[in-house]
Amino acid sequence: MKKIFYTILACTAIYTGCSKVSLMKDNGTGGLSLSLACTGNDYSDKNIYVKSEDPIVDINEFEITINSASGSYTKTFLYKDAPSMLELAADSYTITAASPAISGGKAAWDAPEYACSKEVEIAVGKISNIDLNCTLSNMKVSINCSDKFMNELSDFVITVSQDNSSLTWERQEVIAARSGYFPVAPLRVFVRGTRAIDNSTATVTFNINDVAPKDHHVINIDATTTGDAQFSLSIDTSTNDKDVEITVPGFDETPVPDPDPEQPENPGQAEAPSIVWETNPDFSTMDIVDGMDVNLVVKAPGKIKSFIVTVSDNFASLVDDMGAENGVMDLINNSELIGNLGELLPTGDALRGKTEVPFSLSSLVPMIALVGNKGEDYTFTLDVEDELGQTLSKVCTFHNPAAAE
Repeated sequence: MKKIFYTILACTAIYTGCSKVSLMKDNGTGGLSLSLACTGNDYSDKNIYVKSEDPIVDINEFEITINSASGSYTKTFLYKDAPSMLELAADSYTITAASPAISGGKAAWDAPEYACSKEVEIAVGKISNIDLNCTLSNMKVSINCSDKFMNELSDFVITVSQDNSSLTWERQEVIAARSGYFPVAPLRVFVRGTRAIDNSTATVTFNINDVAPKDHHVINIDATTTGDAQFSLSIDTSTNDKDVEITVPGFDETPVPDPDPEQPENPGQAEAPSIVWETNPDFSTMDIVDGMDVNLVVKAPGKIKSFIVTVSDNFASLVDDMGAENGVMDLINNSELIGNLGELLPTGDALRGKTEVPFSLSSLVPMIALVGNKGEDYTFTLDVEDELGQTLSKVCTFHNPAAAE
């Protein structure tokens, strides 16, 4: 049976109506007995709660807190250490129960957390039986990708983040149907995919601001040919299970036939954009040091139409202060960002319509050493599109070394 905060002593008091109740009347007190459970399947013989797709939670480790309205009484204990029955002064009490904070207030895999609260009046000479039923207190996020998305993309990254933490789903996490858990705060979704047949890329960021405890955000991602370079998203907020529909454009459903070997593919069309990093040609992770060389050259024979730089979440707040949106810097069209960047990066007309541009991050990246977290990686994703619709995405990764001991 469920573990209950009373024993034979409490039962005897209830059924005989004798010594215990009389004693409480004499003392001007009442009794409190509690029952604790979580919504779902209750394996009461082991005092655990489990929901089919969620990790097992041991209610013995839940923390119980009892506070009186007058402030004269407070008590905290683990459920496994619960007394048989509590004798309390007549008053109003708030009783809370909470599972261990295993996530540390950050995003984490397999980290559901549960809580509940109830108010009760304790009357002289009476035993109050209170049932506490805990429900999810943080949020769950699941990722569903269509077969077309999984089959046509050679690689992809789906990152769901908040201000101080994030989780990333790649192919193995999606196949394993892995779910993440987040504190109750707005979410940012970032998706980048590479099409296997031609290495074209698409990216998108999206905010989920309507959030609450018990929410299960189910993000469904698909890839279709839409003729433009934007994702379309919709979100159903009518229930706690919230489907977020994301469509990735520009990925054909059917394979493109091989060109006639005697004829050049796209005759007369300019070469696709490219980015050259002479001192780091394979774009390997680079330590952040004084005087570092992050001088790139962007080449776009078809003329640059769009240039977007997306920074990792741990650097987003700094660039947002300059006018970026959720770490996304539109270097051609965002007038506020262009005005604030000054000499840090080429922007606006220095990029628009150009076929070759020196692009240096040597002034911006060293700022991470001053404001960033030691020992963390920071990424800059450069997405370039030319006037012919050809795209390129390159990721520059920088490591902020830990302080020397």
